[in-house]
Amino acid sequence: QARTIPLLCSYKDVAVNAATGSGKTLAFVVPLIEILRRSTSYPPKPHQVMGVIISPTRELSTQIYKVAQPFVSTLPNVNSVLLVG
Repeated sequence: QARTIPLLCSYKDVAVNAATGSGKTLAFVVPLIEILRRSTSYPPKPHQVMGVIISPTRELSTQIYKVAQPFVSTLPNVNSVLLVG
C-alpha cells in the first residue's frame, strides 16, 4: 500500500503481487476515491462513469465492491455498481 498508493494517485499503472490479506484491494480503492475527489468532473453529471475496476473473477469483484462501498458512500452524487457476467 505504501508504495502503490502514491503511484496510483499520480495516474501511474501499477502491477501488484502480494499475499492474501495484505491490503491489495485498499491499495487501489483508496487512490481511485482520491482521484475522484480531485477530479475537475466532480461532482459528476448524471450517468457519468467516473472509474472502472476490472477483476478476473466474480468472487473478487464482489469482494472489491464490498470493500469500496464505505469509501464510495462518502462521495455525494456518486454510486457504485457491481457488474458480473
